[in-house]
Amino acid sequence: MKKRNAWIKVLLAASMASTVLPAAALAAPRGGIYVGGDVDKFYSIDAFLSDHNFNQALDEMLAAPESALYVDSDGYAAHIHDLLTAETVNDVLNFADEADFDAIGAWDGFQSISVDGEEGERYTPAADLEPAAGPTEVLLAEGSVGKAVHEAILNLIQGKRYLVTVDSRTYGVKSNGMFGAEGSAPEPLAETAIRGLTNGTLYMVKEDPSAVVPSGEHSGLSSVVPGVQGSREVTLALTVKNKYGEVLTGLKAEQFQIRINGAEPVSFANEQFGPFAEVGSGQYSVKLKGTADSAVYELTNLTAADVLIHENETVTMPAADPVPADASSAVTGVTYGASGSKQVVIQLTVKNSNNAAVTGLQGSDIWVQVNEAEPTSLTGGGFSSFAQLGEGMYSVTFTGDADNALYEMTNWTAKGVRFHDSVTVKLPGPAAQVPAPVNSRILEVVQGDRGSKQVKVTMEVRDEKGAIITGLTASDFTVQVEHAAPVSLNEGAFSGFAEIEPGYYSVTFTGSEHAAAYTLSNLSVKHVVISETQSVMTPSAERELFSDAVWQDGYVFAAGSTVTIQPSLLLHATPDESVVTVDLGGVFSAERLVDTYDIVPLNGGEHGAIPLHESHITNSGQQVQLVLPSAEESVITFVFNDKVVPITPGTYTFTFTVNGASIEVPVTVVGVQ
Repeated sequence: MKKRNAWIKVLLAASMASTVLPAAALAAPRGGIYVGGDVDKFYSIDAFLSDHNFNQALDEMLAAPESALYVDSDGYAAHIHDLLTAETVNDVLNFADEADFDAIGAWDGFQSISVDGEEGERYTPAADLEPAAGPTEVLLAEGSVGKAVHEAILNLIQGKRYLVTVDSRTYGVKSNGMFGAEGSAPEPLAETAIRGLTNGTLYMVKEDPSAVVPSGEHSGLSSVVPGVQGSREVTLALTVKNKYGEVLTGLKAEQFQIRINGAEPVSFANEQFGPFAEVGSGQYSVKLKGTADSAVYELTNLTAADVLIHENETVTMPAADPVPADASSAVTGVTYGASGSKQVVIQLTVKNSNNAAVTGLQGSDIWVQVNEAEPTSLTGGGFSSFAQLGEGMYSVTFTGDADNALYEMTNWTAKGVRFHDSVTVKLPGPAAQVPAPVNSRILEVVQGDRGSKQVKVTMEVRDEKGAIITGLTASDFTVQVEHAAPVSLNEGAFSGFAEIEPGYYSVTFTGSEHAAAYTLSNLSVKHVVISETQSVMTPSAERELFSDAVWQDGYVFAAGSTVTIQPSLLLHATPDESVVTVDLGGVFSAERLVDTYDIVPLNGGEHGAIPLHESHITNSGQQVQLVLPSAEESVITFVFNDKVVPITPGTYTFTFTVNGASIEVPVTVVGVQ
């Protein structure tokens, strides 16, 4: 039953498709199924589909599918195999001719089979295939679209506009498939064929190229929609149509070009745009990304597929987001008032999620807890003189109860957004104890040893009269590192605070990186800033490959003498193995179990002399090579014991190599007087 249904569908499809073909120009053979070869039968469509014949006829065709031919009622034919594999039936239907019947091997006639399976008359198609006079099809020029048939061109696309050129004249095709007047505009085709043509005449058929080209008259920028505040984005909506007012779909971001503020044109695929999308038929949208809140951009010469569709548009980015963001806002500084004032000025920076300043805040917008009391705004609770200093920068004065009093200020919020956890404020001391900024300073910044990450800072502290101030402790000093919260000089990265002589103090700063720059700001002594900013640089991690031992400058030995030498090399820390080679240059030879090496970690650790093994010694004792596993930074020292120097005076060379880096050390052997 499945086979029967499949073949019925094939024949119905072929039969229906044949209705779009024009009437045949030749006499037509009978419609039905012809099975050639050894079968030699003809079935009408009714006979083929009858219950009596179908299974047998189907088996006959499947046994030799290359010998089966279908012919419709108008005389159009196709081989059964072609019908089953074609995308469209019209692709394989052609008016039946002698070649079709020759191909199935039965041109001399077929045995007719009735609906009841009875043999009837013998039918010879040749009798019905006498050709009519003249050409049987129109002709298509090279490069044309469509398929040429009798008085028509098929396989065109419904809804497309077509131009036809014949005898050097061009006509627009009307919706009904007929020619319009010469030079007329084509109409969208209502079906899939052009009709009313002349067999034997040459036609050039092409789609109207202007139908796929944008029109400046019908296209353009339809709207500009700003994004939310702080987004720095606007959405551009565009409509693209052709000269007929029909929408154009499928355009890509690269096909749109525009100038921004008079610069060179860029496409919508540029990083300043995105995402680009076709949001409807012929409707497109893209976001323009700005670099600042409320920024104004002049957009000119908007083109689609190289056609100008919009000349000029001024767009403005959304205003800044008025909502603070915790990651971008902070208490940025504390400036101490005069000695005895019991006041500090606190600086704050408030920014939104785009790191843009939030302006226009009032003291009542910012709240804080002081010493775990109930939250208070910056208009009460000891706060006063709230002011906006600049874009997103604010200050407020806090007045405490006593000199040197400590206040823990926690849970800072701006418009309900928590932006700072905690800052400790110490009020100024009595006036007589306050250093004077004009007479106090950072005196010296000295780097520590390579690899130590340490910098020693020396400070001089004097009062308003220039007298030295002694007896200060590390907790009397505070400083901000990289603009973080203030810390005392016995906290965080600071250590080793000392008064090195009266009025002069030193402290060691240890950074987290080698050769890194750090900014020390608001260095304060008893709440008085004596240095607003100071840059320090930690020492480099680099070390020389070889130690600074005197032997690097060369050895001088007396000929025939007995010497012991102990050259040292630096081994850098490495996760891989290290290769260390010593070439003794013919001066003397290394000996196993006599000569030794010792690896001393620079950061401490166990070590001890290890005798050289025979596997370490090559080239008749002239070369020593060690392959060491991964290790921390260390110094390796060789000891070559009781070596007899050659009796021949002259100049020799020791060569030391660590992981491919070498140094040559001269050796001079002098004669004995």
